[in-house]
Amino acid sequence: MQKSRNENIVASRDQLAENFVQYNNGEIKKFNSLKVDGSVKVFSYKKMPVLVGDNQEKIEIDSIVSYQTKDYYAKKILNHRWMHYWPSAESTLLGFGQRVIRGKISVYFEQHQENADNTYNGRGSQRTEVYTYYMQKGDNGAVIEFTKKSLREIVKDNSIAFEKSQKKKFQFEDFIDVIKTYNN
Repeated sequence: MQKSRNENIVASRDQLAENFVQYNNGEIKKFNSLKVDGSVKVFSYKKMPVLVGDNQEKIEIDSIVSYQTKDYYAKKILNHRWMHYWPSAESTLLGFGQRVIRGKISVYFEQHQENADNTYNGRGSQRTEVYTYYMQKGDNGAVIEFTKKSLREIVKDNSIAFEKSQKKKFQFEDFIDVIKTYNN
């Protein structure tokens, strides 16, 4: 599944340019080089990823809605829960989701670490990797978190996809199958 997801991430990139950012005002700026740098200290005790362009230009994440590196396209996810998470080593910028499927309905995911429990053992809490998936209908639709209910709502105008979304036992692969059915 991991290899398939990575292949889909690369395939879902925009063809506009290899590296770019789209600002809140709609302006698009292309870069020769654009990367997420996780070595910049944001807090005195924690390094957080930042977006770095040509000549080490730091891009203010509050001023952009999306960006694309040579590896993936990412869009700001309107979800403020992420502020309580620690970023993963392989994550995009905090608050952004990587696009894994592009189509009539696009699918994004954010990867982060959460505390596995609320206990403190003297060495810090145990953390676990968490993937949260989101959907967006059309290029300008709202980005909503995936649930069985939200999936059914977003595909209700396609009878075949809607029927597939009605399964009682529903795995992640079923979610992807419903989206691909809708997009075809």
